[in-house]
Amino acid sequence: VLFGKKIADLDLQKWGHEYRQHAAFQPAGANINFVEVLGDNKLRVRTYERGVENETLSCGTGCVASAYLAHLKKRTRYPTEIMTRGGNLKVSKDPQDQHFYLEGEVKAVYEAKLT
Repeated sequence: VLFGKKIADLDLQKWGHEYRQHAAFQPAGANINFVEVLGDNKLRVRTYERGVENETLSCGTGCVASAYLAHLKKRTRYPTEIMTRGGNLKVSKDPQDQHFYLEGEVKAVYEAKLT
């Protein structure tokens, strides 16, 4: 998870690939989340995913990790609204059991038929 400003303008193909291939993450590599704090409970997240080797519309675990780290750094509070290319999500944390919850719209973006 990397925090920055104006991530909407970031060349994600270039920087995502570079960080994903970093020696610290080898041999398996890692998903790389670029995060911009937009307010006390709002983030923009863009994710470069290993295996896909490109930006994806959204990544649930990446959004939860981003919200958690932003909260630890005292940059946001829960619930945290997450803006992704695929839509808006909400991350919350139950103060009793410490579990995280991810909410958002589900929509089909691809369909295929195997024969």
